Amino acid sequence: MELIKRSPNLSKLEIWDNTTADPAEAIMKYPVCLDQTLNKLESVSIHYFKRSKVVLSSVKLLFAHAPFLSRMSINWEKGSSLKEELDVATELMRFPGVSPKAELIYDPK
Repeated sequence: MELIKRSPNLSKLEIWDNTTADPAEAIMKYPVCLDQTLNKLESVSIHYFKRSKVVLSSVKLLFAHAPFLSRMSINWEKGSSLKEELDVATELMRFPGVSPKAELIYDPK
């Protein structure tokens, strides 16, 4: 998030979530916050998506602070259950977004 904060002209973002760190530990070390609008961000891709509070909070912040976001693509980590994918999809669709045209795309691989 610190890198995103310092990149106000960012138009495309790809996140590779292939860490094995404990999400709770990450929250304690690096609080997820974003206090600015990302006016140029149009596309976000997340690869190896895992359900964690850190990742869900980051996605929620991106939805809320990117008024021109038109596409968010989420590629699941191998081994995720269909129920888990459905639960997360339902949760993500409930996030409030600034952009009325934002499209959420799932690629369950």
